[in-house]
Amino acid sequence: MDGELNREQILSYLAEELIKPEPQVELVKDYMTQVGLNYSEDPVERINLVLQALHFEDPHKK
Repeated sequence: MDGELNREQILSYLAEELIKPEPQVELVKDYMTQVGLNYSEDPVERINLVLQALHFEDPHKK
């Protein structure tokens, strides 16, 4: 592996970061930008966007 993360890996890391009591805002913004999601000030909307994106990344879900 060349050290770069794929979209699904970034979304997984992002979800893990967002469930922390105090997520790192700059890291969250960076990850969201990398996967093409718009950052929202609303924490519920942020996690919802990430979980929806993860759901569509899973090839076993239909």
